[in-house]
Amino acid sequence: MSGTVHYLQLMLHKAYADLRAEATRAYLGFIWWFLEPAMYMLVFYLIVEAGLRRGGEGFMPFLLCGLVSWKWFASTVLSGADSLNKNAGIIQQVYVPKPVFPGVVILVNSFKFLIILAILLLLLTLGLGKPVTPAWLALPVVIAAQFLLITAVVMLLAAIIPFARDLKMLLENFIMMLFFMSGIFFDIGNIEPDIAMLLRLNPMVPLIDAYRTILLEGAWPHWGELLSVVGVALALGVPGLLLLRHFDRIYPKLVSK
Repeated sequence: MSGTVHYLQLMLHKAYADLRAEATRAYLGFIWWFLEPAMYMLVFYLIVEAGLRRGGEGFMPFLLCGLVSWKWFASTVLSGADSLNKNAGIIQQVYVPKPVFPGVVILVNSFKFLIILAILLLLLTLGLGKPVTPAWLALPVVIAAQFLLITAVVMLLAAIIPFARDLKMLLENFIMMLFFMSGIFFDIGNIEPDIAMLLRLNPMVPLIDAYRTILLEGAWPHWGELLSVVGVALALGVPGLLLLRHFDRIYPKLVSK
């Protein structure tokens, strides 16, 4: 137990150090944490709303809810999956339990997500006049479910990718495919039921729906769908942690290649 607490403290300290270093390296400092996702969302909004003219009334908050939650998932998975290779120097010099490295990436990106989510909430309430409803109390549950999913996916990929580094390139394309299949630009409830059923196998779909249901409709999310996300997280996360533990002493040799 004490060892687990020690490594949690190590992850928190490393995450804080990484955030501080990132803020000092960039010319704009921590302001870039706001500008980068804001530009990211603005580009997609301009493409769809102004360029393709596919928006309509209420499309902006609909799009932003999807992009903010997706950005947290995609950026963390892509950077966390290769975290052992990126920390090869440390892994070869000193022993550190391998879940620490993807764990740090998860903490860093989760901190940034909470900042962007806070800005989104202010925009929805003060800028777009969306009311704060009792359903907002469910937001921590949705965030926790997504955190579990992200942690599970990152741990599993971090355990596998050192054995086959080419999977990183396949992962980037797979994440791009999921991006267009997650209902970020469209309401999955409005498409053919058979296709919608297939798309809902993607665990990000119920999470994005939950954010929109709470923030845009002021209603409670579908608890059963959130429970299914937790089930997927456990199904992926437990094998990931077991693999990281099983190959703990082998990774220093793999990342040195």
